[in-house]
Amino acid sequence: MNTEEFLLDQLRQPGFLGGDELGNQLGISRVSISKHMNALRKKGLPLESVPGKGYKLEEGVYLLHSGTIQAHLSAGLADHLAELHIHQQLESTNQWLADQPFYENQAVVCLAEAQLAGRGRRERQWHSSPYRNLLYSLSWRFANWPNSLPSASLLAGLVVAEALEICGVPEAKIKWPNDIYLNDKKLGGILVSAKGEANGACDLVIGVGLNHHILEEHSKDIDQDWLDLHSANHSVDRNKLAALITEGFIDLLPKFERSGFSPFQDAWNARCLYLNQKVRFFNSQSPETDELQGICRGVDESGVLMVETSAGEKISVRDADLSMRLL
Repeated sequence: MNTEEFLLDQLRQPGFLGGDELGNQLGISRVSISKHMNALRKKGLPLESVPGKGYKLEEGVYLLHSGTIQAHLSAGLADHLAELHIHQQLESTNQWLADQPFYENQAVVCLAEAQLAGRGRRERQWHSSPYRNLLYSLSWRFANWPNSLPSASLLAGLVVAEALEICGVPEAKIKWPNDIYLNDKKLGGILVSAKGEANGACDLVIGVGLNHHILEEHSKDIDQDWLDLHSANHSVDRNKLAALITEGFIDLLPKFERSGFSPFQDAWNARCLYLNQKVRFFNSQSPETDELQGICRGVDESGVLMVETSAGEKISVRDADLSMRLL
């Protein structure tokens, strides 16, 4: 454990930590402790310091911790977690995982307290307040390239929504193809990438970004209606949520490889935002021009979105680059 890791571990404790005491434990001066704390502040750590008392985290801030996450995992599923990494700061959790080894039917999980170059769909920047949100990625190797791979983002949305429900957020919905909504506003997003050969193994990376608590100074650049768990009055433990999402993927990805999306169709449709409502589809380059209008009928057993037109015809929507809105 390096100095930064030690200080972060100590800051998980309630109350103030004195600089002299921390220095004695590490064998360094109080001035050195101050420099390390300032370096953590520059990474976005919400840190209070009071002369004569020391340092503590701001009220309501609880750090991600690998031991706590692993303690929340069920024993049978924990065996399929090969590695768990928590970084204070990364460019992108998805990109970091994509550069690491993949393991067949084993998960590697990466979380970051702050992300410098997080991306969503269509390369949009993902805005997030450091140390207050969930920036999560998981990698998984399928032995064979699944025929149902295009619906992996739908499965990921279901995993996240079910994890939120267990944490006391039962009203979370999934907006096709890969957004998580709460109270008709965006709570989070999912980004899935895959590489490999059609007749060989498939390496999958699933990224999840969830708004736990967005500070005002970080919200001004978000260009759509959004919501965070904090403002929705949901108190959710980030460590428990990360563990439940991990369990969900470890449990469902092997079933997805064997049976495709069909076993999850009903559960997904039960959470489908805009189900049986009139919607419009448009290209983001020309948002005023509709490419399709109709009633959203959910997804079929392959994970393809079905839209019923005014003429009663059912149209399959496969282009995930289209945007969907209420008509």
